[in-house]
Amino acid sequence: MKIITLTTDFGTKDYAAASVKGAIYTQCPEAKVVDITHDISPFNLFEAAYIVRIAHQNFPPGTIHLVGVDAVPHPHKQLLVAQHANHYFICADNGILSLLFQDSNPDQLFEITINPSGMLTNFPTRDIMVPVACHLAKGGVMSIIGRPRTEFEKLNSLQPKITDNQNVIVGSVIYFDNFGNVITNINRKLFDRIGKGRAFSINVRNKSFDHLVNRYIDVVKDFNQESFYYGNGMALFNAAGFLEIALYKSDPNTSGSTKSLYGLNMGDNISINFSES
Repeated sequence: MKIITLTTDFGTKDYAAASVKGAIYTQCPEAKVVDITHDISPFNLFEAAYIVRIAHQNFPPGTIHLVGVDAVPHPHKQLLVAQHANHYFICADNGILSLLFQDSNPDQLFEITINPSGMLTNFPTRDIMVPVACHLAKGGVMSIIGRPRTEFEKLNSLQPKITDNQNVIVGSVIYFDNFGNVITNINRKLFDRIGKGRAFSINVRNKSFDHLVNRYIDVVKDFNQESFYYGNGMALFNAAGFLEIALYKSDPNTSGSTKSLYGLNMGDNISINFSES
């Protein structure tokens, strides 16, 4: 039984997500469909890449990941299927692969040229990507669905930048989690490579942090008075390895979140300044 995961910006109010799942079960009844999320912000490739990049690592080899984000018909954004580290990714050539794989390239890459319906479609996620996913789930080979590609759209301009003679990393906000915590595109590997153990200051609007915690609970110094520390800010590298700015046990619906209290929006800059010595 093959697993097909779904990540889209369709939401759950409309029929789209259910229609995609129905199409999969019609064409491949033995498949196991797993919803990663349908709540990606519309057309937000950073959100989609962040979530898929983390989530896919917990699925078994051979899993097929269908990413229906910014996959609308477009003359310059062909549909692709990539094999990487024993997983398959079906998506549009809109730059998301460069965010998923970052410094590496797919082991195999094909542009999807088949059109199972033989008709123009306004719903390529269901009408083209689903048949490809089902073909792979049944053991089909990639070469049948299209032609080999070596290049794909890259969004290098949206990666963190190194400035001031390797003393500053300038990253940006790429995601807000369910608790309102702020996720940036700065990963631990980059931080260690540029920082080299130097003192630093993480600057988030008018707030700065000069140290990292390893776990959220590390901000609590006395668990007999734990509530005293609710809302304390912190910087840490989360389970996915990305720099996160968080508040300890802050309820976004009552006391506010990192996003609201720090006045941050998607794409806002967050910088790390390292000492020169």
